Amino acid sequence: MIQQATRFALIGAAYDSSASLGRPGSRFAPAAIRQSMKWIFNRVQGNKLYDVERRKIVDLSRIEFVDVGDPSLPAWDHQLVLQTLSQQIGQLLKDGYRVI
Repeated sequence: MIQQATRFALIGAAYDSSASLGRPGSRFAPAAIRQSMKWIFNRVQGNKLYDVERRKIVDLSRIEFVDVGDPSLPAWDHQLVLQTLSQQIGQLLKDGYRVI
């Protein structure tokens, strides 16, 4: 039996217009996540990664990772933002991805 790959999809929500208490900033999270992941992906060689905390090699050959980008989100319509994200995340889930 062939084991199916675990599939991950990163979708950004560069949006914080609904932030309360005057504390915006979550719009910067997708870019920060991507920047942090670059360090990890730069260490992958031949679908393998050395886990420095566990001191072992991790085989990534059964993992698929895609970055679907940041959807265009209107800052003036919170309901449309939620609808857009819900539709896109729903499609990723239907396609078999675990959404980040």
